[in-house]
Amino acid sequence: TVPVTVSAARVAATAAGVIAIVVVAAAVPTMRLARAGVLRSLAAERDDGATNGLARRIPLRRPLPVTLAVKQVLARPARSTVTAFALAITVGSLVAGLAFEATVANEDAAEQRALATRPIGPLAGELAPDRRDPVAIVDSTREQLRPIVNSFNAVLVSVAVVNLLATALLSLRRRRREVALGRAIGLTPRQVRRTVFCSDGVLGLIAAVAGIPLGTAMFLGVYQLVNGNTELAALPPAWQLAAVPVACVAAVIGVVAVPARQAANQSVTAGLQYE
Repeated sequence: TVPVTVSAARVAATAAGVIAIVVVAAAVPTMRLARAGVLRSLAAERDDGATNGLARRIPLRRPLPVTLAVKQVLARPARSTVTAFALAITVGSLVAGLAFEATVANEDAAEQRALATRPIGPLAGELAPDRRDPVAIVDSTREQLRPIVNSFNAVLVSVAVVNLLATALLSLRRRRREVALGRAIGLTPRQVRRTVFCSDGVLGLIAAVAGIPLGTAMFLGVYQLVNGNTELAALPPAWQLAAVPVACVAAVIGVVAVPARQAANQSVTAGLQYE
């Protein structure tokens, strides 16, 4: 019922802000590319082996897909950290949304308890009701915030899915030769798929474990700023928090299913010839 107006100045300011964020985000890789040597740039398409000693020192043990997945995560720490951090922000936002729903229920219950103990009858004053009001009171402000919070979370989840898919496709493209070498020494397509699932699943698990306290702290901080205290703030039920890591890992595996299938079905000969 409230009219919403959008001015050209606000649209221009939003577009300028988005462009500025993109430029800042691209500054670091652009400077790294500009400072790279000629030989390093020519070999940039090759991403065969581990880039640090820690990943090389991990012995190959069974189950082999899990060991290879851990080596791949540790071999590229910067890429793994950025991917896990982006997922953790999304998980934290979802946890904050669950805490918001739990807090709304807690605030509604507190209001109903206050109404139940309010004095009634002529002794309570001229404006006091003469009987209990059975109608539940709905806070319009919270009802307006609920779709905003849910929409914001939906946008973050969409962005996280697109980023994860793009990262997985780029990573597997750069590791075509590495995957082909594994197939040449005996890895089956199923083991290749499991390796991809395990490597991204590990990042999803790390993101979920980090995202739960991040989302909790974010919600409590915002609630403190808005209300001045956290007396009525409530955390999500334990079963919801326990389901977050499971749901996160399952979602990550679902997103990377297509890249994993492509990696498993690629030609060994073409992969070995890839430069």
